[in-house]
Amino acid sequence: MIEDSGKRGNTMAERRQLFAEMRAQDLDRIRLSTYRTACKLRFVQKKCNLHLVDIWNVIEALRENALNNLDPNIELSVARLEAVLSTIFYQLNKRMPTTHQIQVEQSISLLLNFLLAAFDPEGHGKISVFAVKMALATLCGGKIMDKLRYIFSMISDSSGVMVYGRYDQFLREVLKLPTAVFEGPSFGYTEQSARSCFSQQQPTQQRSAPDISFTIDANKQQRQLIAELENKNREILQEIQRLRLEHEQASQPTPEKAQQNPTLLAELRLLRQRKDELEQRMSALQESRRELMVQLEGLMKLLKEEELKQGVSYVPYCRS
Repeated sequence: MIEDSGKRGNTMAERRQLFAEMRAQDLDRIRLSTYRTACKLRFVQKKCNLHLVDIWNVIEALRENALNNLDPNIELSVARLEAVLSTIFYQLNKRMPTTHQIQVEQSISLLLNFLLAAFDPEGHGKISVFAVKMALATLCGGKIMDKLRYIFSMISDSSGVMVYGRYDQFLREVLKLPTAVFEGPSFGYTEQSARSCFSQQQPTQQRSAPDISFTIDANKQQRQLIAELENKNREILQEIQRLRLEHEQASQPTPEKAQQNPTLLAELRLLRQRKDELEQRMSALQESRRELMVQLEGLMKLLKEEELKQGVSYVPYCRS
């Protein structure tokens, strides 16, 4: 009991500190509520280092913690939420150069407390999977189109049509973020929020390629391709790790006597050149890995839809 009360005290103290630092920015002097709210959320994003994380990093962390196929309405404990955030920020530090490392524990603590303030103000210690996914997708960095595609995939059915109830749930959760930074009067959720955007009678459909009929052989090919993509992903991760080690070695400071030795100076110049080449190579590998993640996500979704269709087709013929 004493230990739990101590943790709650630390949580409240860290939460107050974050909001106190935000108030110190004097953002309330911005008159337009849209800009004011955006600046406050941008402050939280940068304070937690989420601007360095894109949606593909978030998806990968969710998959590693087995949240990608979990029922969105299931509630997560604080410990499990903390594990997801730990994966995000520790993986971020692995991708960052040694000269730009972040304070992982501080980032985890700040973001955890902000999410609890936004989605668990009563202190029950539970946050839904859907709320976690929507919050991370909204607050992370990266390309806005990638983020919107991910969010739409969460609120649409398998045929790419938006489900009105899920969209309403999305607004209900995402508008808790402005409320957490004291902008609830301007952007709080109301029953008319979803109705003001779309009519329930008009389905909103995602533009997609023409439907393709998949066979069992095609499913096997997809599974094989997914396995190949996952292997390629692991190879790229190993290559990034190897290049990072070489990068660290190339960044090692030289002794003072090296400043007087022409041979060592020449080697130093070569090392710096090699360092630049490694950074470019790491950047290219990260981009290739991101493209692989996009392909993998699309294939997994297609495969899941096909399995659901086949399951429906085979039900009448199943033997007891």
